[in-house]
Amino acid sequence: MVFAVYFLPGYLFQPQHPVGGDLFNSLSFNLAYIVQVMPQVLLLLYLILRGADSRAESGGKLADFGLVRLSPASLVRAGLALVAIYLVLVPLLFGISRLDLPAPLVDRVHWRLTNLPLLPVVLVSCTVTGYSEELYFRAYLLTVLQDFGLGPRSAIAASTLLFALGHLYEGLEGLLGTAVIGLVLSLLFLRRRDLHSIALAHGMYNFSALLLSLTPIPF
Repeated sequence: MVFAVYFLPGYLFQPQHPVGGDLFNSLSFNLAYIVQVMPQVLLLLYLILRGADSRAESGGKLADFGLVRLSPASLVRAGLALVAIYLVLVPLLFGISRLDLPAPLVDRVHWRLTNLPLLPVVLVSCTVTGYSEELYFRAYLLTVLQDFGLGPRSAIAASTLLFALGHLYEGLEGLLGTAVIGLVLSLLFLRRRDLHSIALAHGMYNFSALLLSLTPIPF
């Protein structure tokens, strides 16, 4: 139900020829996105609080959902997670680029950032994206799926698949790239149960990918 409310409409109506490559250059888009996502974050936090209360008798707690205090260790783990994402993602995308596949299958939206004065706003927008998506796909979904009896591998597979399907419009690169990111962040979350580390890594990845668009490097 939570997935249907938050993400399903966008998944069902993914554009066939998206024009989103320049959206981050718009102040109104970034601000509207931040305002739109905040109620979703608050509702998820409410559901998690309720879930933690209902699981308290069996030893459940907020830390099961990764809601722990932000610490220097979280920042270090976020940086290491970002490095891990790039170490896996770059060879994958390079390999796909070497395949002789039909253009419609591999073409994707290349996000671009050209409006440099918007960098601080874009950084906030990327951070909000990291927290909102990791709060659902990792902190909430992985924990709830395991509560329903799924093993860690099955929970990771379900979470990663749902996460990746939201990027079908980006073609094979977007689909597989997002799956890799989801897999890495899922493994890190289940290892440490630290929402901050994976959310910040997610946000830093988005922001760094936009920064790379300022260079001649086609990433």
